[in-house]
Amino acid sequence: MTKHRIELPTCAKAYLRTTTRYGAERVVLLFHRWLLRVERAISAVTGSDLAGFLASPAGRPIRQLTRNGYRYEVRLYLRWLEARGLAGPFEAQELDGYRRQPLPAEVRRFLLFLAPTHRRATVQHYRFTLRRFHHWLGERGLSIERADRP
Repeated sequence: MTKHRIELPTCAKAYLRTTTRYGAERVVLLFHRWLLRVERAISAVTGSDLAGFLASPAGRPIRQLTRNGYRYEVRLYLRWLEARGLAGPFEAQELDGYRRQPLPAEVRRFLLFLAPTHRRATVQHYRFTLRRFHHWLGERGLSIERADRP
């Protein structure tokens, strides 16, 4: 009897023995289940297949933060396979990940100002909220100087 509902290929088992990251096993397992569902061999995977997997890894959509985590894990796995000649080769941009926009300098200074007197989780919450706020401003073509209450 296997630990999983499907028999993972030898390469996946070898990869999981080399990694200690939390969640890697779940993502690799979901990826191989997805490969079975779409009837694709690991050696035939392309960078565009990554988008298909991330759209619904378990047959249903997932949230953005979960998708970003899965993208990171699958990219590491595919690069590991590529280095051993088991998948790929992949172009540099094929496995590009999600890139956050850098926070403005004044926001980074504000967070540094908060750090000594606030808990780490509080500073992270401020960072998250300010990042979303600046993203919202950018979508509307506004600068922080032009923002008002309405």
